[in-house]
Amino acid sequence: MTPIAAVLMLTIQQSAVPPPVEQFTADCAAPVYASERLICSDPELLETEAQIADLWRAAAPDWSPGPWLEQQETWFRRRALCAFQTEHRACLQGANAERVRVLEASARSPVQPIASRCTGGGISQGLSLDQGDRGLAAYDQRGLVWLAIRADPHWRPFVSRETGRSTTVQRLDGDKLTCRVRPS
Repeated sequence: MTPIAAVLMLTIQQSAVPPPVEQFTADCAAPVYASERLICSDPELLETEAQIADLWRAAAPDWSPGPWLEQQETWFRRRALCAFQTEHRACLQGANAERVRVLEASARSPVQPIASRCTGGGISQGLSLDQGDRGLAAYDQRGLVWLAIRADPHWRPFVSRETGRSTTVQRLDGDKLTCRVRPS
């Protein structure tokens, strides 16, 4: 390798964006990524980030989500992709609103549960559905199973819902569950 090529390679390596580290919220002490920089410079986003961090610290010891709840680190990486959206800030707001709802729902029990049977993907299970201003939450005896909210134009939630004669929820990967209210 020529000396010029070696210097060029060293320069390219030093200016490359580092691979993502395991993170659960923005690191405002040393923001690296575009979404972190925006969050750390915007008072409203920063306030929501602090709320997410507090809720996550409270939930983390007991957090054992199944396949219908997005892992915190996975959500964090997906939220970072908001940097590639035209409406970067609006995307972050949607992502943060969803996460606050999920973490809050995981910390409480259903308020007015409705017994239902949810089927799909080869499973059938009884769940307690709770319709609130935060979305439609499903609980089993261990706690929150999923929280479905409607998508907004800037952010697709991990679990979204459709309503009709029954309620259908769908993960980002396309898996669906259909829930029907059980007669009392």
